[in-house]
Amino acid sequence: MGLETIGLEANGRGQLKVDDHYWTEVSNVYAVGDVIGWPSLASAAYDQGKNASDDLLEEAFRFVDDVPTGIYTIPEISSVGRTERELAEARVPYEVAQAFFKDTARAQITGDTVGMLKILFHQDSLEILGIHCFGDQASEIVHIGQAVMQQQGEANTLKYFINTTFNYPTKAGAYRVAAQNGMNRVF
Repeated sequence: MGLETIGLEANGRGQLKVDDHYWTEVSNVYAVGDVIGWPSLASAAYDQGKNASDDLLEEAFRFVDDVPTGIYTIPEISSVGRTERELAEARVPYEVAQAFFKDTARAQITGDTVGMLKILFHQDSLEILGIHCFGDQASEIVHIGQAVMQQQGEANTLKYFINTTFNYPTKAGAYRVAAQNGMNRVF
């Protein structure tokens, strides 16, 4: 017995098409996780499943679309939000703020100096558009940027990182270094 018996057909990659509430083409059938494709991460599947059940129970719902990715290699690679290519193709005026881990006190203390944090931001409003990181703990510190990106107004700008006190010395402090680098690019 396969998907065909209930009227569903997977694409060439074995994935099912869903709408923005995780409904398949068959009424009353939801699909989440690897079977719907990108990003095929356990963290995304967990959130997709929770939100599909929220939709079923008529609870507050959100479509999971801004998922941080993590590649758990040495060094780690992680990102959330838009890429430079996406911003350029959409003709969004953006700038890049960056901090190299080798220049941070924490990396010098631990010896994990390989890596960098890159913040993509709107050059006029300073809104955070994407966070990209590689290096030790990249998949951990990307969540700081993700949390800021989900805020409204000035809480989602480079100014947040400049006006926030970070413990010192920490990897998270790279956000402040990057933000100062970015502000120097636009002012």
